[in-house]
Amino acid sequence: MKLGRESDDRYVKSVALSSLGVTLFRQGSLREANLYYQESLELNLEIGDKVGLSLIHCYLGLLALAQDQSNAARGSFVEGLTIAHQSAITSYLAYNLIGMASLYNREGRLSDCLVLLAAATRIAESISLKIEPELQEPYDKAITEARKKLSEEVFQSAWEAGEKMDIERAVKFAKEK
Repeated sequence: MKLGRESDDRYVKSVALSSLGVTLFRQGSLREANLYYQESLELNLEIGDKVGLSLIHCYLGLLALAQDQSNAARGSFVEGLTIAHQSAITSYLAYNLIGMASLYNREGRLSDCLVLLAAATRIAESISLKIEPELQEPYDKAITEARKKLSEEVFQSAWEAGEKMDIERAVKFAKEK
């Protein structure tokens, strides 16, 4: 981080700050993670880094979820989805869909959650994307919850609906629900 802060390269600084935020998030230091995420967000806005913006909004959404701030989480995921969609950043579009699905799971909207998870899975597989640990845990939790609480028929129906969605429909579904 010292190198990143001392560098004149704002992109390097934003990546370093985001990475430190992720480390703190994983350690459960949510307040500190937020400080690094916010600083990274500011830098990304200054330099117009759409990739960085779509990812940091996903991280901010996950952080808001961890703090039981559903409205803030929704806003962050929608913003991340919008940026990723407009800029054709498929990987972070999938990440923000998983984030939104995690929110739906938290709200007990298991069928909607599964639709988005299936759409995100299809998108991720189409580009050989590995899901980051911050997203894999809520992804797995949502699948487990749905398996416990939904019939196999409802589970499969929701999953198949998501698998059939193209990116446009998945983004619209996530934003409108």
